[in-house]
Amino acid sequence: MISASKVENIDDPNGTGATCFGINSTNQIVGIYTNSSGNTEGFEYAAGVFSDIEGPTGAVSSVAFGINDAGDIAGQYSESSGSTSGFVLTSGKYKTLNVPGSKFTQARGINSAGLVTVQWGDSAGYMQSSLYDGGKYTPINVPGAAVNQVQGINTAGDIVYFVSDPYGVGHGALKSGDDYYIFDYLKGSDTIAGGINDSNLIVGAYIPAGQTNPQSFQGED
Repeated sequence: MISASKVENIDDPNGTGATCFGINSTNQIVGIYTNSSGNTEGFEYAAGVFSDIEGPTGAVSSVAFGINDAGDIAGQYSESSGSTSGFVLTSGKYKTLNVPGSKFTQARGINSAGLVTVQWGDSAGYMQSSLYDGGKYTPINVPGAAVNQVQGINTAGDIVYFVSDPYGVGHGALKSGDDYYIFDYLKGSDTIAGGINDSNLIVGAYIPAGQTNPQSFQGED
């Protein structure tokens, strides 16, 4: 975590390989680590304290992807059967999310209104994107994209993505209202838009020209 130009390492003491995916305005952080059994497990980090986000009963692995200002968490979990479902954790209670007909479901982001961005796989093996409002799943695929991987959502309902075109080239994308925008970081390729905050600051990554390792970026929409 970077705050006031200071970098703080976030290393869960219960395992290794901690990766942070989401943060809210009060600096509650969610992510994933590998526990002593070799399974991935979601975590929340707040005021110096780590808490496991294990998923509902029956979960053997979990990931926490997003957290809103109320502390509600969106993520995914897997069972021993290999099935993968999304979840929302609110006031200590899990709600399982499965898009009808999906092969797997991941809950990626959640905003203050409780709207959840959902990635899922269809029966043909393609990635799809939906918005869950607590009662129904509404498709929010970027027009013209061959692969849709929705990511974060802010309070205004602006949504960011990583998409691939029919040629397999990756791009960032933004949904604002009813409009969709595809964009690329000009200094490289395979732009990923991973998160967007209430100031419309977008964070993500790209691959610099002539290199193979991703580089982070931030910018305004």
